[in-house]
Amino acid sequence: MRACGAFMGIFLAAMLISSHCCSAVPALSHTPPATVDTSGPIPIEAFVQPNGTVVQAVYVHYRPAGETIFIPQVMSDAGSGTWKGQIPQQAVPGNVSYYFEITYAENGADSYSMQYPNDGSAYAIDVKQGLPLATIGVSILIALLLMGGALFIFMYPSRRRREREDRELKDDEKGEFRPPQPP
Repeated sequence: MRACGAFMGIFLAAMLISSHCCSAVPALSHTPPATVDTSGPIPIEAFVQPNGTVVQAVYVHYRPAGETIFIPQVMSDAGSGTWKGQIPQQAVPGNVSYYFEITYAENGADSYSMQYPNDGSAYAIDVKQGLPLATIGVSILIALLLMGGALFIFMYPSRRRREREDRELKDDEKGEFRPPQPP
């Protein structure tokens, strides 16, 4: 009798799974970014086709380089099936793994959850070492200062020359003769 009860439990569980497997499930399409750097968060975008379901939420679960646990981040519905999120800025370069989870309802029933890729694998992004924002800002400031200094050096002598020529013109208009002055 016990074996029959256990078999019946397994049979009912299989029926429940198979009844859900054959119904509509959302589909997800995503193109991973090729390479990113450590200078900022990693933007993630996915397109979710509801296929007759009501998509309730989309999460990106990420695992930083060298870690073993995936961390969930909720994504926002940008409309027209597009969901956007980001993986926080990574402190160290390396491969960041991630996968998506969609929670959805079907015909007003209970919520279901599905992972993408649905084969149990994960996407990977190669994170390269980037320049910190402060370093980039200082570099830009130095470049602007150097350009300003160069403009001053090149413009100042011509300004002095123009002022001298203007004085000579005024003197000529008055009829006074002044010998040319050396530069």
